[in-house]
Amino acid sequence: MLQAPDQLGQRSDLDDQHWDALAAHFDRRQLMDFVFTVGAHVLLALAFHAMRIQREPELKALAQQYGWP
Repeated sequence: MLQAPDQLGQRSDLDDQHWDALAAHFDRRQLMDFVFTVGAHVLLALAFHAMRIQREPELKALAQQYGWP
């Protein structure tokens, strides 16, 4: 289930295995919320990257601590 956001962000789609795993835990409305939440995150990341908005030093350190880019 934790791989679903990465797959959705990278492929703009979820394979049946990930969708079924999410559907086992969430109802239709929650699934829609999941897709829109991931989509909003991807859109913000795209906009911040395109506008060259830099992360604050504390957030960079936190991201490095947890292995995020």
